[in-house]
Amino acid sequence: MIVLTDPTCPYCVKLHGEIRKAAAKDADVAFFVMPYPRNRNDQATYQKCLAVVCSKSEKLLDDAYAGKEVPRPPARPTRWTQRCGSPTVKDPGTPTMILPDGRMVSGYMETEALLALLK
Repeated sequence: MIVLTDPTCPYCVKLHGEIRKAAAKDADVAFFVMPYPRNRNDQATYQKCLAVVCSKSEKLLDDAYAGKEVPRPPARPTRWTQRCGSPTVKDPGTPTMILPDGRMVSGYMETEALLALLK
């Protein structure tokens, strides 16, 4: 499941915790969390998302959703990471999940509801 979330969105922060629980509960479940700023004009959030994507660090991802400061992204991000905040889907709200069958589901969900989506 691909998950578009913003580390400054309160529902995304809650969902991040539920994703962690779901992954721990079912080893066959995988989540690709893509930090995605809700407001394209919010440079601080964009920089935070870019730093997480560029780092490829699960710890930095967790730190961002825990409200901790993250290091600045590299001065010259890679071509792939320049797309942070501009996926090919049209301006989804956060959090938004893209399921393996292509369906998009928006909003916070608890662990069991997340797992049920994937069955």
